[in-house]
Amino acid sequence: MLARHSSLDVLVSNAGIGGSSEPADTWMANHIGPSIFISELQPLLEKTAKASGVRLVFVSSSSHKDGDIDYEKPYERVKQEPNDEIAYRQSKLAQIMYMRALQGRMRAKPGLSGESAVRCMAISPGVAFTNIFPPGLPAFMKFMFVLLFRTPFMGAQVIKMAAVDPAVVGGSFLTNCHVVPSSGQGDVSNKPEEWEKLWALTEKCAADDKYA
Repeated sequence: MLARHSSLDVLVSNAGIGGSSEPADTWMANHIGPSIFISELQPLLEKTAKASGVRLVFVSSSSHKDGDIDYEKPYERVKQEPNDEIAYRQSKLAQIMYMRALQGRMRAKPGLSGESAVRCMAISPGVAFTNIFPPGLPAFMKFMFVLLFRTPFMGAQVIKMAAVDPAVVGGSFLTNCHVVPSSGQGDVSNKPEEWEKLWALTEKCAADDKYA
């Protein structure tokens, strides 16, 4: 990317795994990996922001509302029951907090202040029937999912809104193509001091080769 392209107008951080995965894998795939990728692209993002503006869109989830961050053992969010998504909720909450910390840092750099240069946003696509679900589902489950869940096309509409809508301000959380409040346990996603703690944890985990 850095060698072949002179600009990067929109970056959507969408890759991730579901709540059935191992806690360490969930934390690394959904949050730490994307943060490393964005860090590597930082020079190109900042160059684009100065010239024409850049948008970074993080595909989070409404499940972040019940999430919290284990700052001591983020890799070890053990399920308390079979359908517990504690690790998934943590990773999706972290995306929102990281998004806001990243925007603050980028906007503090010379030539990058204000809405026109940098907008970072997080979205929830709703429950869409994508390959985040494990392969080999029974036919009746696939049929039910097709009936009940959104299509990938429907889920992508809020991503498109975050990527191009001029009315959406940086730092927003969107779902169903509306800007809505984010939360998390203790309302941590709206507290700048918590964003900073999450940023420090992210850097620590990115430097840790235990799960590389």
